Amino acid sequence: MENIVLGQLMTIFAIVIQPGSQFKPTGVIIFKEADKTLGISAIDENGYATLTINSNILGLGKHKIIAFYPGDKNNAISRSMEIIKNIILS
Repeated sequence: MENIVLGQLMTIFAIVIQPGSQFKPTGVIIFKEADKTLGISAIDENGYATLTINSNILGLGKHKIIAFYPGDKNNAISRSMEIIKNIILS
């Protein structure tokens, strides 16, 4: 769990790996907390996506964030494990 001060920018990284697929993943990764979309980021040529947001979007407390890959014509849908970000006062 990472502590982040309320109001600071935070960056979340994700990578899409499709074992056994000969095709590189394309499209976007959707970063979410429960049903709330925090942002959408394009996947680069290496399968990485990055999202930078202000922690004010989350508010104080612990937040469980996932990265969701909706798939493409050659790669299956996938979901990351949760990461926990704890937003605190300075």
